[in-house]
Amino acid sequence: MCGISGILSFHQPLSIDRIHRMVHVLKHRGPDLEKFWEDQKVQLGHSRLKVIDLSEEASQPMCNEDESLWLVFNGEIYNFQELRRDLIQKGHSFRSQGDAEVLLHLYEEEGERCVEQLDGMFAFAIWDRKKQEFFLARDRSGKKPLYYYFGQHLFAFSSEIKSFFQVPEISISLNEEKFPSFFLRGYVSSPETLYENIWTLEAGFFLKITTSGQKLYQRYWDWIFPKEKKRISLEEAKNDISVLFHNAIKKRLLSDVPLGAFLSGGIDSTIVVGVMKKILNRQIKTFSVGFEGDARYDETHYAKEAASYFDTDHTVLKIKPLDLVEHFDHILWHYDGPFSDSSALPCLMVSSLASQHVTVALNGDGGDELFMGYERLAAAYYSSFVPSWGFKIGKNILNLLPYFYHQHSKVGKAVRLFQASGRDAICSLNEWLYIFKENELKRLFKHDFLTLAQHEDYDRALKLSHPLDQLQYFNFKQYLQNDLNVKMDRASMAYGLETRSPFLDQKLAEYVACLPPSMKLKGFKMKYILKEVFSDYLPQMIQKRGKQGFGVPLSTWFRTELKDFVSSYLLITSPAYQRFLNKDLIYQIVNEHFLEKKDRSQQIWFLLCFERWLQKFPSWNKGNL
Repeated sequence: MCGISGILSFHQPLSIDRIHRMVHVLKHRGPDLEKFWEDQKVQLGHSRLKVIDLSEEASQPMCNEDESLWLVFNGEIYNFQELRRDLIQKGHSFRSQGDAEVLLHLYEEEGERCVEQLDGMFAFAIWDRKKQEFFLARDRSGKKPLYYYFGQHLFAFSSEIKSFFQVPEISISLNEEKFPSFFLRGYVSSPETLYENIWTLEAGFFLKITTSGQKLYQRYWDWIFPKEKKRISLEEAKNDISVLFHNAIKKRLLSDVPLGAFLSGGIDSTIVVGVMKKILNRQIKTFSVGFEGDARYDETHYAKEAASYFDTDHTVLKIKPLDLVEHFDHILWHYDGPFSDSSALPCLMVSSLASQHVTVALNGDGGDELFMGYERLAAAYYSSFVPSWGFKIGKNILNLLPYFYHQHSKVGKAVRLFQASGRDAICSLNEWLYIFKENELKRLFKHDFLTLAQHEDYDRALKLSHPLDQLQYFNFKQYLQNDLNVKMDRASMAYGLETRSPFLDQKLAEYVACLPPSMKLKGFKMKYILKEVFSDYLPQMIQKRGKQGFGVPLSTWFRTELKDFVSSYLLITSPAYQRFLNKDLIYQIVNEHFLEKKDRSQQIWFLLCFERWLQKFPSWNKGNL
């Protein structure tokens, strides 16, 4: 794991201090070593976290024998040993024992098609001196980040957006057109960001940039759901999944530094730890966090049950309300702006905890995406079968119920099922996901905005034949890439911790996409086949528990210990947000929550992040991070 940066000037060479400053703000991603290389109009930089091959020979930027290719790479290639053997047979020689040099020689052998052979998580850039072009690529599920700036005078890339603030030649302004999308969905869909002229390379894509500014942006992988599913028995499918998942874990256990796992007590992380224990046959270090102030959000008793079941060396951290105050600016800084998912806080804190003991941690991310583990996916699926008149009934009933009641009660969920009805499965899903409903969004913003367009992933998803396939594809491409993976990467790398997600294994994902949907969602039983495969790995308490997200008790905290914290940002005389947002409506939202009439905590979190970002941006834009 590392931080990478690079610059290509289309005209005059830039001072070398530019790349030094870009990389230095990424030192949290790679605390072990910083190195640089420049050649006329090109600069490369790398901050290294040593995981595999700790020697100097594995340092980057790295070149091939004749120095015609230069590489900066972030990630892990799990099949690099197999690729290395093949490349040696073809005449390639190696100085190091790591995966970065394998990638370099694979590109030398295969060109842009090298990405098709990579099994792992990665974001990398190769400067080809003969072709005078950059080749950049990102892994299939978007585990590793890669951002780029493309302007009239230069092209630049980096693992995090904050690097671009360090280059005076890069002009950065807020992408105000994307604000409504952020408040609606909680993120801006890739490849766009909340900053103008700064883009993210989408998962499963590569990018070429030449010295003349020519650009080629191309998809090399997609998650394919065939119309004709596998004709296979449940027992055969269970055996295949078991083999694939054990292989996914084995690949992710290769490390030259200490390794452990996150253990929330949920089904996915428990399975990961169980399989790790079986393969390693030794005690594993595991880590979890809980919350003070609201027992409904504290899962540590489940985590302790799983830790006892597998005899792990388990460490628990309890998060207090004031921890949010202490880490608030850290969250915005590490996420380069407002981040909608408040579970960034526990992710940051469990990463900080784990980094004191290990350098690599496995997690359960992706299990819900592959095996239909979200309630909202099942609800969206079934609501898509309700006729359009059901939508009208649901909407009318919904307006009669208190906000807190319809959001969290069983009756309220039933009402929302009707509210999301009368449309395709993805539109139904969006009704469950929207933070501010479209009608409230129009009241929130001071100025009119264009109708929010659907991302092309929406159109690609609708071409799939089965509604469950549509939902899984859309969730994988949108929520996983733009929220879940971003959350985990920034939180873990904030403390120089590498996290690996075996559920996001390419072969496993491609296999699961070919299974009949009924094996994943059977009636109202989510993750049906996954639970069947690993029933022996799950303690009874965890098998019987319901789905619980990695939430934060904001509702309680914002009414008690953090009430003044909320007021200090949102109920002040001249907030920064009033340039864009309706101050009266925000006062209404906050006061409704304080008076316990409605649970507005999620919306308040959005507004807090947005306000603090607007306060911080002028300083950031001057390079003062």
